[in-house]
Amino acid sequence: MSDQPNDDIVGESGAAEPSDDTPRIQLLVNGDGDREALTSLLEHRYEVVTDETLQPVDCYLVGDRRLSTARSALEARKADQHPTFCPVVLLRRSEQTTVRQPDDAEPPLIDEVVTAPVDRSTLYRRLGNLLARRRQSVELSEKYASSRLRFQRLFDATNDALFVVTPDGEEIIECNPAASELSGYSREALRALDPRETIRGDDETFGAFLDQVTEAGEGYSGELTCVTKAGERRYLDVSGSTLDYDGETAVVLSARDITGRKRREQQLQLFRKAVENVGQAVVITDREGIIEYVNPAFVDQTGYSRETAVGRTPRILKSGKQTEGFYAELWETILDGRRWEATIINKRQSGELYRVKQEISPITDDDGEITHFVSIESDVTDRRLREQQLSVLNRVLRHNLRNGMNVIEGNADLLNERIDDPESRSFVDAIAERAAALAALSRKAGTIDSLFDHEPPGEATADLRTLFETVATEFRAAYPDAELSVADIDPIAVKADSRLRVALTELLNNAADHNERATPRVGLTATPTDSDRSGEWVDIIIVDNGAGIPEQERATIETGEETPLRHGTGLGLWLVYWTVSLLGGEVSIENRPSGTRVTLRLPRATADK
Repeated sequence: MSDQPNDDIVGESGAAEPSDDTPRIQLLVNGDGDREALTSLLEHRYEVVTDETLQPVDCYLVGDRRLSTARSALEARKADQHPTFCPVVLLRRSEQTTVRQPDDAEPPLIDEVVTAPVDRSTLYRRLGNLLARRRQSVELSEKYASSRLRFQRLFDATNDALFVVTPDGEEIIECNPAASELSGYSREALRALDPRETIRGDDETFGAFLDQVTEAGEGYSGELTCVTKAGERRYLDVSGSTLDYDGETAVVLSARDITGRKRREQQLQLFRKAVENVGQAVVITDREGIIEYVNPAFVDQTGYSRETAVGRTPRILKSGKQTEGFYAELWETILDGRRWEATIINKRQSGELYRVKQEISPITDDDGEITHFVSIESDVTDRRLREQQLSVLNRVLRHNLRNGMNVIEGNADLLNERIDDPESRSFVDAIAERAAALAALSRKAGTIDSLFDHEPPGEATADLRTLFETVATEFRAAYPDAELSVADIDPIAVKADSRLRVALTELLNNAADHNERATPRVGLTATPTDSDRSGEWVDIIIVDNGAGIPEQERATIETGEETPLRHGTGLGLWLVYWTVSLLGGEVSIENRPSGTRVTLRLPRATADK
């Protein structure tokens, strides 16, 4: 184009006033004359930009001789504006008949062609149409941007973790803050990860899940897992659907963390298995006492099947041996939120009576309201009968033994007064000695029986320095020919009650009674032990210079079990063993060349730790 106006480019001119909202048009033409002519033609209606560098305007008017140099910039501008319409009008000289578009131009670069000489009304009409399309496009883009903004805000504010991934599952395109919080990764770090590094069941499960989502399009759900940045596995309830994301198909996964629910389900499953296999009968009722669950032990214990029991009340077990006042007190206790314990007599489906130790506890909801009751019942019929039998046998044996020994000892004394023959008197002395031993055995059996009448020591403590002084004084009075050495120990207290004194007295006496040396020697000491690295135990040690405890009896006490071929010869060591066991400790016995060492290990009292 020439520097002067060319009639081939500009035809008849006219004037028109531009409106307030004036569109901007950039002229990309060669030649100052043509540029000035076109400016004069357009400036009454549009704002005309004549810069050589591409500017952000509403429409571009490009001459055919300038197209080749401006093409790349115009294509970039169109791509940058997409999807907003960016019109480009080509001014074509009359002698040039065609302008080739690139085969892959999308969208097309040229939207309208105007042939020179330019007719004013035609140019205005065509520019008006193109600019009208642009205004509509801008409005749609603004609506799209507003919708996208609302979507983004909704996307970011959603409590569920959202992941937008490619259908092949190889890339996380987008994610929301909840996804970052769930995984422990920032949004940028998540988008750089392979999804299978954090969202997964296993590779096969994740891939199959995405295939199902792609096939269904929407509404497909299932369970996957998430491995957090810290390496923790979380369980997810995931729903997926496909969507168009910037012109491409993507999959959006909405994941809800169900780890807490999953663990509760696992705990409930574990609880159910435990209750199903426990040896005690377990009954769960609602607040009104209607049975909702019984375990297999209940079925075995009562004879009622699960189907028969569920829906009824525990009255099916009522034997009539408990009063109405008993049941009134039971209900008052458990409805008050307290646990109930009692030993009662129930009746099996067959009509047999049986004795159970019963514990009933309330079950409350999150608000503390009682919703259910759980009852655990242990059949103690056989144990009760054994306790009764042992009690009767013990009483009869001790009573008859004591009375019999009194008769034997009395008659032995009479014989001893009437017999002068030394040899015959030795037989009488043997009878009297044996009778005295049996009487002592009877008294020891009574002592052992009293051990089990005590409650567990609880908060009771024993100061060992004071206890040692007491048992030492008694021992020296009973065995003046023996030597007892008591170590000067630091103040130490153990968790024990008065029964510990009985055990210590028995061990000291045993050390003197079964010692054939002219001078029995016994040592008593105590020391804290850190063998378990906690310092929570105290060893009480008794040593003597006797011949030692027979191996058979020592093994019997240490194992705590007698057999027909291995049993103790008396009750003394059993008394010690049972006493220390009831106090929460243990006994060890060591035979040494110089005598015997017995160690009582007991819990140390808290105040002296």
